[in-house]
Amino acid sequence: MPGNPSWADGWLDANVVIRHLTGDPPDMAADAGRLMREAEEGRITLHLHPITVAETVWVLSRGYGFDRQAVAGAVRSFLRARGIRCEASDMVISALDDYESLNVDFMDALLARRAAASSAPLCYTFDTRHFRRLRVACRRPGTP
Repeated sequence: MPGNPSWADGWLDANVVIRHLTGDPPDMAADAGRLMREAEEGRITLHLHPITVAETVWVLSRGYGFDRQAVAGAVRSFLRARGIRCEASDMVISALDDYESLNVDFMDALLARRAAASSAPLCYTFDTRHFRRLRVACRRPGTP
């Protein structure tokens, strides 16, 4: 099938990524699959924001009940696909690794990675247990 002239470079919403990764529902998954093939063939570039990755991780784990290894593996592969460009992809992939291996929430892992790479490497949180696992400086509000 030749490239669809109505498709152009653009940003992906989590629902497109989820349809592609789950095959559910089949009609939307087929449309998402065709879009992904356009990217894989180099006809378009699909951009992905880290927040969209976070939503995808949450839906796959909570909505579909996928385990951490399945979620991290599927999302990691998706991010590495030809034609997919994710902002801060190295940081996002490292956060996926932390999510999978350290039993922490993906958003916590992503925030910890971002903090560690910034000029403000401290996270204020009420969930210091997760952040300590992530080896980032953290402080509970209301404590010295």
